[in-house]
Amino acid sequence: MSSSSSSTPRDGTESDGESQRSSAATANENRHFGLEGSQWHAVCTLARLRREGRVHTQVDGRFVSVLYDPRPQSGSKAPIIYCLDSICYHMGGPLTTGDIEDIDGIPSLSCPWHQYKINLRDGSRLSRPVTFDPKTRRPIPGKWESGPKCVQRIHDVRCTADGQVEVRLTMESSQPVLSDKYAYSSRAARNLTIKGSSPEQLDSSRPSPCVMDYHNSPRKSKKRLCARRSTIGN
Repeated sequence: MSSSSSSTPRDGTESDGESQRSSAATANENRHFGLEGSQWHAVCTLARLRREGRVHTQVDGRFVSVLYDPRPQSGSKAPIIYCLDSICYHMGGPLTTGDIEDIDGIPSLSCPWHQYKINLRDGSRLSRPVTFDPKTRRPIPGKWESGPKCVQRIHDVRCTADGQVEVRLTMESSQPVLSDKYAYSSRAARNLTIKGSSPEQLDSSRPSPCVMDYHNSPRKSKKRLCARRSTIGN
């Protein structure tokens, strides 16, 4: 696959040749992951991602998911897109089938297995301390905190001038991330699929993806942000 050096500007229209990342990718420009030799891989069209909400695929054997955040962003029309390891670092759960939530202004993903919450910007875990009232012994939740380290690997994502969403793995062996443990586990990835679907690997020799179909949501009664399963493809 030949990756385009140009990309869609932040309103999704065609740019005049300048390379522009999505807001999420731009925010991660200073991350020091080893990118030497890595390639951009087309995952789906921006139009489809906006319509379906998320896609799950494999890039060079690694299970990753691309998520679109439809919430309006103040002062910007950029498409807000995130890419991260699909399988939860905690116990191999289907993290990226969970809900996108706003926690104190931080976009996060809640794993449906144990409700672990992951910061979509940097891959750290969100948590909050709990104290107890000395008289009633009732729990008093504290303020949500993010970090201090990345536990779910975040990957680069961009939109090209022809409306494709591309991802690039961010890898560095000297700085392992906890989600690396399950990143290539086909067994764990079964929880991302529905009956009858099977993932196809996306690598440098296969420019066109056609991966998993997600038409059924197990929690239709609950209003969720970006909760629809997606269909992979162009």
